[in-house]
Amino acid sequence: MALVSLAVVYFGVAVAALSPKAISIPPSEYFIGDDGRWSTFWVTLGTPRQSVQLLPGTSATASNIPWVIQPEGCTGSNANITDCASDRGGLFARNQSTSWSTDTPGKNDLYSLATYEESILGLYGTAYYGFDNIQLGPVGSGVPIIEKQLIAAYESNDWFVGYLGLSPYGFNFTTIDPPIPSLIGNLVNQSAIPGPSWGYTAGAAYLETPVYGSLTLGGYDKARIDSSNTLHDVPFGPDISRDLVVQLLSITYDSEGTTLLSTEPISIFINSMVTELWLPVTVCQQFEKAFNLTYNDTASLYLIDDFVHATLAAHNPTFQFKLSSPSNISGPLVSISIPYAALDLTASAPLYPSGSRYFPLKQAQNSTQYTLGRAFLQAAYVIADYDKQSFSIAQALFPMDWKAVDLVTIGGSPAPGLSRAAIAGVAVGGAAILIFLAMVAVWLIRKRRRRQQTHTSAVTAGETNGTLDAAEEHYNDKHDSHELKGSPAQHYGSKHDSYELRGSPAPQYDPRGSLLSELSADGRYQHRGSARYELAGTPVNEVPGSSTIFELRETGER
Repeated sequence: MALVSLAVVYFGVAVAALSPKAISIPPSEYFIGDDGRWSTFWVTLGTPRQSVQLLPGTSATASNIPWVIQPEGCTGSNANITDCASDRGGLFARNQSTSWSTDTPGKNDLYSLATYEESILGLYGTAYYGFDNIQLGPVGSGVPIIEKQLIAAYESNDWFVGYLGLSPYGFNFTTIDPPIPSLIGNLVNQSAIPGPSWGYTAGAAYLETPVYGSLTLGGYDKARIDSSNTLHDVPFGPDISRDLVVQLLSITYDSEGTTLLSTEPISIFINSMVTELWLPVTVCQQFEKAFNLTYNDTASLYLIDDFVHATLAAHNPTFQFKLSSPSNISGPLVSISIPYAALDLTASAPLYPSGSRYFPLKQAQNSTQYTLGRAFLQAAYVIADYDKQSFSIAQALFPMDWKAVDLVTIGGSPAPGLSRAAIAGVAVGGAAILIFLAMVAVWLIRKRRRRQQTHTSAVTAGETNGTLDAAEEHYNDKHDSHELKGSPAQHYGSKHDSYELRGSPAPQYDPRGSLLSELSADGRYQHRGSARYELAGTPVNEVPGSSTIFELRETGER
């Protein structure tokens, strides 16, 4: 049995070695944006390769594929912006890529971007959709190249910098065709990462020594979280488009604990594709009174003049956001500390052409607009696990050596270069070997027992008739030459050779996080309470209602 035990250990180690691990996407080491300084991540795409900088997008419906800026994003109204291309993180010219394809979408027309939560906040855009090769990180990053990844090329100023989608849910143009895998879905299908999970914090450009953002796929970076100040395993919200929902219990500042949020606790959505903190009007009014803020209706911003900034900088308040799980508001808490410096942002063209400091606060008109945007994620670290349908949120840490990662893998999956079917075949083959070894071990044990029994019988007979030596000699002559002959492994499996594990379609993720090989074509994708999604129909700037059907249609724009 020692042989079997050794085989079990060996096989387990071999499978563990094959399993993919969490990967850290290196930051670009640049901070860009027209509404603040945000840490970006390199992505290369097209043939020949074009490099762009993108911001991680956590929105469940909008951010399942990469969004990149097309050259038209730096013409027209943006033609007067100096260094527009670099300010926007680089441009992707789809007509200069020989691997760009629109075969599946079928047309080279503009379609509305797949937004829902963002459109509720007045953010819209249109894009050209196509397929191209993409690799996360700079050239040579080691992350596998994904061929024929669906990409949206747009120019809207509502999202001045492009986005790297982190949502694993499939993408639908119509109900006729099966969903197109998301970026994360393709990485899982290629066994580049162990499962649909990620960890992200936006970085801290405001520190004396700026710290870049941290993005981990297939797990999280333990070095970037305060493990003693973490809220674990918060269930996703019931509305899949609004999944990362926490209960905001209070907002206080300074050591006196002055309360700003005097209303009842509110459910609020975490979304990195939005910059500001969208809070109830009454809470915004408390901010106005406490910090002498004035809302500029023309700019739709809380602009900060030099006097107010000097006062705030001297006082340097630190805000405490106390959060809990909406399903257990009296349970565990996390307190996210955000210094004023993190909220001291600068608006530049095209958001505010003349440039000005501003405070990233927005007046939410109703509960559907309550949002904690990217400004909040400068101080918070979010870990999302779509297999478990839950997430965790922690106080972010800012190590001086940001390259010293401590990655924790979530889940387990096949290794890069091996399909799921291949790994399943390895597992089946390994199990067969273990069964074979177990049978050999049983056979040896039985042989040993028979030998002992025969030997005992001979001893007994010898004692009675004086023929012990003859019995032993007879036993040895009969059995000693019969060694266990080795046989090829396929001999045991000959009757099973035809049972090869068949491949199956690459898994797709439905909006509830389940893997699908194909999505039923009947019915339409409805947004709330449904399992499928389609892009918003025309007109482009229509705000969908709670029961709006999400179908991608041409906008008619060129």
